[in-house]
Amino acid sequence: MRRIGLTLAAVAAFLAAVPGAFAALGDVITSFVSARPDEWQGAACYANGYVWECGRNKATLYQHDPVSGAIVGTLPMPSAEVGGVTWDTVNGTWWITEPWDEYESGDILELPATGGDPITSLEPHICGDCGICYDPQYNELWVIDNCYSGDLYRFNKSGGATFHVD
Repeated sequence: MRRIGLTLAAVAAFLAAVPGAFAALGDVITSFVSARPDEWQGAACYANGYVWECGRNKATLYQHDPVSGAIVGTLPMPSAEVGGVTWDTVNGTWWITEPWDEYESGDILELPATGGDPITSLEPHICGDCGICYDPQYNELWVIDNCYSGDLYRFNKSGGATFHVD
């Protein structure tokens, strides 16, 4: 039987090469500089093996390598006012929220996988829709009103029905 000797340096090198291998709950595993460091609000989601980031005043969705943080791609957004972003795993499309402005409530837009002009536009008539996530089990969207109440809303994409969650 052959013995394999491991030095402390070899073990440390292995652990350093595997990000998050022994991270505790809540530990920061990695971080990187935002593509939009001068902005006060932004959104991010994880989809298709990448971290996607967007924010106010930039009509761009940035594709980040999740390990290095490097920007490896971009997609055009129809608006510079993006409050939230999520990936629809069933239909292969993006959903974004456009925040409320002083004249109207924000819209919820469905975009093609390549970005660009909206496929679908929902007008929820809630104050400042910002955070958004997609539920593939029920093919629904969850949106948070980020203006005054912080209420959650569930949207049936196919019928447009809105369900308010207290």
